[in-house]
Amino acid sequence: MAVRNDADIAPLEQIFSGRTSPRYTMDGGGLYVASRLADVRDAICAAGLERGERFLDLGSGDGRVVCLAALIGAKAKGIESDPELHQAAIERAACVIEAYRGSEFALEIELTHGDFLDHPLGDADVVFYYGGGNVRRVKEVNGKLSREMKPGARAIIFRTQKIPDLKMELCPASRPPYFYIYRKG
Repeated sequence: MAVRNDADIAPLEQIFSGRTSPRYTMDGGGLYVASRLADVRDAICAAGLERGERFLDLGSGDGRVVCLAALIGAKAKGIESDPELHQAAIERAACVIEAYRGSEFALEIELTHGDFLDHPLGDADVVFYYGGGNVRRVKEVNGKLSREMKPGARAIIFRTQKIPDLKMELCPASRPPYFYIYRKG
């Protein structure tokens, strides 16, 4: 069952309601900023994520985006290099699974600790990336997305500028400056 309204994500909002200050991850590879779930939902829906599709969050932080994608019906996976954020994601995902136990939502959540640059994008239908962080990392992500995404897959680049040299089609559902959606041809 897909998320129909704000009431469907109310437990998720409560679990992730604690404000976390933006910070660079412990490994210095990225910037962690807690995204508003309503904004993320808008981006995921604009990308056309469908039930059963594979969703991958590169730098998944506290797990909120992964949990939301699972709630929408995706087979959701997140990869996070920061050990504290990864542990927080595991704990919050357990709370989310418990909060929706017995409901119509069957959540598929996988959280992996590691550098997402070392993990293949594989069969992901939608890839999410919060565009902050250092310039070197953004260039590496750009290359990875261009090389590894399968044809027809969509990339959500969240809270950043348009990526001029990404070798994918910019979709009209993009909402600058909040998010850009690209489709691999």
